Amino acid sequence: MTQSPLPARVATRRYSWLFKLLLLAVLLATVHFAGGWLMHWLDGYLGASFARWGDWALLVWFIVYMLALATPFVPGVEISFAIMLLLGGKGIAAMYLATLAGLSLSYAVGRRVPLSALAAMLAWLRLRRAGALVQTLAQVPRERQLDYLLQVAPVRVIPFLLRHRYLALALAFNLPGNALLGGGGGIALLAGLSGQFRYPYYVLMVCLAIAPVPVLLLLTGWQPI
Repeated sequence: MTQSPLPARVATRRYSWLFKLLLLAVLLATVHFAGGWLMHWLDGYLGASFARWGDWALLVWFIVYMLALATPFVPGVEISFAIMLLLGGKGIAAMYLATLAGLSLSYAVGRRVPLSALAAMLAWLRLRRAGALVQTLAQVPRERQLDYLLQVAPVRVIPFLLRHRYLALALAFNLPGNALLGGGGGIALLAGLSGQFRYPYYVLMVCLAIAPVPVLLLLTGWQPI
């Protein structure tokens, strides 16, 4: 009696999915730890750079932090806090603007990525239902996508989050553990990719969401170290 090849195919597909998931996890972990090592290495030159180049160094660190924040899974908050502590009000203002610029950059990149590309990635990971949903969403006019998502959402909490998406996004930027989503850069990238956030409102939300720490430091009269 010939044995059916079906169980072997199922096992092969399962191992293929696990391999792809592991490959993605290794890639993201590599980006995270390599980026963290680079930021830590650069942090060692922070004080010396300001002593030597003054405000020009602040411009360089502004760009470095902006790009680090805009890149998902790359930690860079240590540099931001160090600059705020070293320079006081000037550093606080610079890092606030760099944070706004970095999160805006990630959002802009996300807006340029077509939903069909996300659907293809989900299909590659064998997340067929999610991929099919995104593929269908890509064919819906942008102004009707929110209504479509509200209709097909399988869990009650999802419509609530969609209706209050700006508040939910602001909380996501500030919640501990958001590094699992790629940090601020990853969350901003997903926000842009979703197409559900209008840029003027998104910028206003980011301005408010990232304000607590800088405002607290300014109100307490923080002086440079």
